[in-house]
Amino acid sequence: MCTVAEALLGLTVAIVRILGAEQVELQAQDEGSGRLVNFYEQVGFTATLKQDDTDHNAHLGKWIHMEGSTAAVAKLAPEAWVEDLVPKNFLPQQWLQRSTTKLWQDRMLARRLPRLEWMVDWPTVANLSASIVKCIDHAEYSEGLLIDVKLKNMRDKDVAHGQAVAMIEEGLLWVRRLACGVGDCWLLAYSPFDAREVQGRIPSESRAVPAMAILGLMASMAMWFGVTVVRLQPFEQGMGRMAQYFLNIGFVSTSPEEPAAFKDDVAPCLEATCAQLALRCCPMEWTNQLTRAEDVNRFQQSPHARHLPRGSLAHRHGPGRRTEATIMQQIMQQERLG
Repeated sequence: MCTVAEALLGLTVAIVRILGAEQVELQAQDEGSGRLVNFYEQVGFTATLKQDDTDHNAHLGKWIHMEGSTAAVAKLAPEAWVEDLVPKNFLPQQWLQRSTTKLWQDRMLARRLPRLEWMVDWPTVANLSASIVKCIDHAEYSEGLLIDVKLKNMRDKDVAHGQAVAMIEEGLLWVRRLACGVGDCWLLAYSPFDAREVQGRIPSESRAVPAMAILGLMASMAMWFGVTVVRLQPFEQGMGRMAQYFLNIGFVSTSPEEPAAFKDDVAPCLEATCAQLALRCCPMEWTNQLTRAEDVNRFQQSPHARHLPRGSLAHRHGPGRRTEATIMQQIMQQERLG
């Protein structure tokens, strides 16, 4: 038996558990008797010592930070309540993803795309800025979203830089540029239009860490809009050291050929899932801050769409390949000329 208040606590935790939460936190306002903390401990919470949880107002007593497993606390709710809570075929995580995607796509239509900036402590003390704007390639059939992330040290020098285009209709994030290093940078992934600007140098694995963190962050931001796959071309010819580095962190080749069969003069096209890269590459500190950092464009419109080099987006499906949209556009142009 339990009280209505206890049952409601269990039902609330059962709801967030259905949505994927594994831990729940609260602050118990104990007046000094210890009975409230004791109750929470009996239902699965554990007190954690945090000095900043102490309220200086003597009349309010002490706030005690507690954590518990959602599986344990949800047992307070009557089984009948939980069974009738949602339909049997309800898939909560998919529903949450669809709802989140709709919110961000509504902001995209209103041209209120996010622009964020905050300080980070890892992999170095630096300023991290991330922005999303619409982008246009006049040789393509559809528009995209350009995600630009920069990491600069306290001297305002580039530590790492990433730029990718999210093609919403295709569910694809194409990495146009991924670079690291202060001053004369190292390119890890590139657009063919950028390849002429920088001489190829391959950094050590430790130097590539900031760029990999940016890659994970871009994948996390792309997931807001329903994008599921990341695709890139390593900045080198053939299957060399840089391509192998991406294969080691979860990328796979998009070519039906074996990776070793690539020709020396063709850079392979590799892809991975956004969820995998976000989990593996994006630091937890960055992930948490994504929803806490101040969004400059929350209540104001973003700048006008950025124009990309004509034909640059055609490379997102690999060297020498054309997208269906590009082929359809060429057919329509030929019909108009005819």
